[in-house]
Amino acid sequence: MNPEQRLEGGFLTDEVVQVGGTVRRTAGSHSTFTAGILNYLHDAGFAAAPQYLGRDEQERDILEFIPGNISERGNTIGRNENSYAVAATLLRTMHDLTAGCALAGCEECVIHGDIGPFNTIFRDEVPVAFIDWDFCRPGQRLSDVGYMAWQWCLLIGDTVEDEARRLSSLNAAYGLFTAEQLLDAMLKTQEKNIAYTLQRLNLASNTQARESAEDALDWARRCREHTQRHADLYVTAMR
Repeated sequence: MNPEQRLEGGFLTDEVVQVGGTVRRTAGSHSTFTAGILNYLHDAGFAAAPQYLGRDEQERDILEFIPGNISERGNTIGRNENSYAVAATLLRTMHDLTAGCALAGCEECVIHGDIGPFNTIFRDEVPVAFIDWDFCRPGQRLSDVGYMAWQWCLLIGDTVEDEARRLSSLNAAYGLFTAEQLLDAMLKTQEKNIAYTLQRLNLASNTQARESAEDALDWARRCREHTQRHADLYVTAMR
């Protein structure tokens, strides 16, 4: 039996461990849908997501372990300039594959829901797979792309010109939305994140949880203000 090695967990998951070539995650209400979409993508030949392998004797979800590195929130370490276009192309492929499938229901497609670089496996500074599918659900393409654009391209402290270049690369690679549509989607996902984080703050049961929510809320509000202030430059670059 391979020893368990603790990994960083997803937002909804209490425990994530590596066991040999697999990842074991605490099952939850999201598990059934997540298993369904990962099985669907695997059957469709989409290699940029882990395969779902069932449940273990502790009733934990078993997923394929995909080796590589992640790029932490708030910096660009571990990714090169091509990574924005590659990530957008992978996301477009996933959306295209799930558009109209039964799991998408009445929505446009299935979305990842938390498609940041911190939920992406990189090799040689290029993204190869998306992980942590806790928030996957039926939805609209643009909400995923807007969230990706925000989380991947906007880093307060970098030059606005660098941010604009990343946005242009990402949007061109996805290849479906205008500059104005993507900017609007970024602002909307920031607003949703602020509202969600406010709920977390109101429900926080201890000092650590409150401080975490307060930090996240401050960061999201600064991102929204930053996006609004530089909106014209971003749109011009993406055109």
